[in-house]
Amino acid sequence: MHGVTTTSRSTNASGPNLRKLLRGKPPRIRAVAAAKLVTGEWLFTRPLPAQAARLCRVTPALVSKALGRPPRRRSDHELDRRVIRLGADRVLASLDRITRPVIGGAS
Repeated sequence: MHGVTTTSRSTNASGPNLRKLLRGKPPRIRAVAAAKLVTGEWLFTRPLPAQAARLCRVTPALVSKALGRPPRRRSDHELDRRVIRLGADRVLASLDRITRPVIGGAS
């Protein structure tokens, strides 16, 4: 298989190679790959930050911070996609709530 190296006992699959290997594959094929990871037939090495984050149930941003990497600024395109997914009305309503002036001030 491309992207994996075989030793006498098991196959090493790095994070980037595993991602490339499984991209576009149907669930049945991905499940077989997962089973090989579980049984040790494949050894998962050097996971990508996003893969490690999913495995450890944290955000990729926290993994990047733990690695000492600077925070990544989201592009306008990414922001636009999120607004489309959430709906412009919801985003504008949220902005209205967040930026609503406080009358009378807080004590």
